[in-house]
Amino acid sequence: MKNPHFLCFLILFSIAIYSNAQTDSTQTEEDNSEPTLVIPPINEDVKVGIKFGSGVSTLLGKELANPVPSYMLTGGAYFRYKLKPHWFIQPEANITFKGSNFDNGTLQYQRMRMYYIDVPLLLMRGLNIQNTTNVFVGLQYSRLLNVSLYLKDEPVPENTAPSIKKDDLAAIIGTQFYTPFIGFQIAAKYGLIDINNGLLPNLNPPNTGKNIHHFVVEINLLF
Repeated sequence: MKNPHFLCFLILFSIAIYSNAQTDSTQTEEDNSEPTLVIPPINEDVKVGIKFGSGVSTLLGKELANPVPSYMLTGGAYFRYKLKPHWFIQPEANITFKGSNFDNGTLQYQRMRMYYIDVPLLLMRGLNIQNTTNVFVGLQYSRLLNVSLYLKDEPVPENTAPSIKKDDLAAIIGTQFYTPFIGFQIAAKYGLIDINNGLLPNLNPPNTGKNIHHFVVEINLLF
């Protein structure tokens, strides 16, 4: 070869083409590789998570006239601990917005809205080997944060909040279903304590001192 510069150029050019081809081949193999789906465990001995849910709530008993279910929201955290192969306990701490609507007439109460801190303690039994389907019973302590009462067609609550007992205790029954990525929890809760503490002095219909109990049906997502 009479021109050494051309020979060097030819060698370098060939090396560059070969290197580029190798890089493209590696990238193609990486691009063609299928992503691996990582499935989290669903039968841990200990699990800490968060939960969000909604449902319906109402106020039952002989005191409040014409109760109608209303929309409710709840959310918080939970701790799930395996006691035995198919037995768990699950304490929770939630903030819950609940109450009731009422089918009453003009100048009568139509809505009662309440904010609570709820602390349920659930005892669960797994129904299959992986404990992905469970049933549970439990008790829930609740502490009232705020309560408002609305008259029919009034957008703002009454200036004086109705007198409701601050503490409540509810019985719980429900079920859980787990998938690899999310869980579902359905529960019914009934208040065991009469929360009537006088309501309002000029309430229409008037307060008669009879009992009031919470009843809630909620569906939660567990993460």
